[in-house]
Amino acid sequence: DSIALNKSVIENRSVDPATLAVASNNLACAYECSELVNGGSEKATTNLLDLAKRMKVTSLESLERQLNVSQKHSFGLNRALIFLRMGRIEMARMELSKLEKLNFHDTKAQVLVLLTSISLSLSHKKLEEANQLVNEFEKQHSSSNDEDLMTICVCARA
Repeated sequence: DSIALNKSVIENRSVDPATLAVASNNLACAYECSELVNGGSEKATTNLLDLAKRMKVTSLESLERQLNVSQKHSFGLNRALIFLRMGRIEMARMELSKLEKLNFHDTKAQVLVLLTSISLSLSHKKLEEANQLVNEFEKQHSSSNDEDLMTICVCARA
């Protein structure tokens, strides 16, 4: 079981920080997948507070040179999602702000950031802000001729 394997890596005190960060991020991904599959109806094996503590290692400055941009982006997005689920909206917003500075141009990653940002806005009942996020995203990607991106914008507006 991948969750047990990642937990054993985390519990191993002699593992290097980069491996620890990857294992922590894998647990966060497993948690999110579990929530999606179960529809939030079943309690996950790992609670959010424990997961947030484990994800702290993914934001260490000492890892800056060891991780590639894709890993940094994935770690940041997972931290934001965990904070969002915990109701720590400002912490989630700070994580998303850091992601924008990474200048990561992966379309799927940009869509995930957009959807997380929209969730943050809607959690504060800021519909206008959510619409503005969609409009800005659409302007940034209007020249891409990517029908999937435009479909996401239409769906996000609904």
